[in-house]
Amino acid sequence: PECTILGTYVFDFGVNLFADGRLDKDSEGLLLLTNDGEFADRIMHPRYKLPKVYKVEIKGKIRPDDLKQLQRGILIDGEQTLTARVFVKKRGQETSVLRFTIYEGKNRQIRKMVETLGYKVINLRRLQIDGIKLGDLPAGLFRFLSTGEVRSLMDSGRGLRKSPAGQKSFREPNKYRISYKRSQRQKRENSPVRQRKGGLKPVPHKE
Repeated sequence: PECTILGTYVFDFGVNLFADGRLDKDSEGLLLLTNDGEFADRIMHPRYKLPKVYKVEIKGKIRPDDLKQLQRGILIDGEQTLTARVFVKKRGQETSVLRFTIYEGKNRQIRKMVETLGYKVINLRRLQIDGIKLGDLPAGLFRFLSTGEVRSLMDSGRGLRKSPAGQKSFREPNKYRISYKRSQRQKRENSPVRQRKGGLKPVPHKE
């Protein structure tokens, strides 16, 4: 079986960690990890509408009408996606690079939205979840969230700390970290990342 980043972290820290959001094996980018399942649900549940930002390279030149349709939402798996912020970063004859901001996390959502319109995703990378950015974190490594970043998530104006009834009732998470998940293609093409005994080497971070 393939060794996952989550598997490495669980072995390293000896606790069950939840990934706040999923990335399929062909995607890469930001993952937030915590040992607080309720906190993970609060971040990723669509009712809280936390923005998630992606850089998406597709095959072909995106048409203006298709771009508008992506922004309005696409019917996938019998359900209409929420409106999204989508704009073109680069448009060429062979490929186009798009920046997606979505507010939900359906299974392979962006890939399915794009494929519904007849395009194929070449590369997909998650850059940001709410105010937490991937930045220049190397692929395959992790760092702990700063106190300010945790506070930003906890105090999110979108009701991150509120229960459905509007009460601030959920417990303080115990452990948070940010990691960069590599795609299967990266794992094949790149040399092994820096390692230390028992797991991956954390990257220092200043607030």
